Amino acid sequence: MMPGLAKFVRFAKNVWNINGDAKTDEQIATAGLEALKSWMLEIGLPLTISELGATSDMIPGITETTVIYPAGYLDLTKEDISEILKESL
Repeated sequence: MMPGLAKFVRFAKNVWNINGDAKTDEQIATAGLEALKSWMLEIGLPLTISELGATSDMIPGITETTVIYPAGYLDLTKEDISEILKESL
């Protein structure tokens, strides 16, 4: 099961009015995320950090200047942040 799946299902239903009839929780969550993506595209928000002008050679500098606060949903390391940024290009 995807971590946080119940929260994504709630998000899909409550924010985007996704109908859950005859759908799995994963399908409902995915539909909610697709609705969010469509809305972001509609209003012109960037979906990747490369759309903001970031390049792969900038990732080490971004990673090193990132402030990490414990006690979030998941404690991230600098390595985690670097991987997330690489996937966000």
